[in-house]
Amino acid sequence: MCKKAPEEPAAQEPLYVLLPQLAHRYFSCCFVRLEKLGVHPGQVPLLLALNSHGGCTQAELSRRLHIKSPTVTVMLDKMERSGLVERCQDARDKRKLRIFLTPSGTDVTERVQTVVRGISAALIAGIDGGELAVFCSVLERMRQNMDAACASPPGMCGGPQASP
Repeated sequence: MCKKAPEEPAAQEPLYVLLPQLAHRYFSCCFVRLEKLGVHPGQVPLLLALNSHGGCTQAELSRRLHIKSPTVTVMLDKMERSGLVERCQDARDKRKLRIFLTPSGTDVTERVQTVVRGISAALIAGIDGGELAVFCSVLERMRQNMDAACASPPGMCGGPQASP
């Protein structure tokens, strides 16, 4: 009879596994709670941007949120059909459309903020302020690193660098 080898403590999952798992769980939680408000989690940044910077053009929203312009167009179309936003012609430049929250959109945005604050509180439960500050600093640096890596030529993002 063979003896069973002692179990080793589980190794920490790599970042490329942990980050997608966390994002998936976060958005799943958001989806369930926001669905009751008729909002998709992907619409939250757009609602929040319009709440604080109403009157942006679609191009400005695209740049501000780092979302491709056609994606913003599709999102705004759905949100306009739901009565959350309205497109208004710019008074000085008739070619531009300015995007505003409707009164219903403003009300929904306030309720969305309550929901996402609650989810965020659950996300950071048990993490002290110092740990959170360091973590947020690290995440910001990672975002900057990804921006730089994705701005580099294809083939340069990830993987070992070729030596000259």
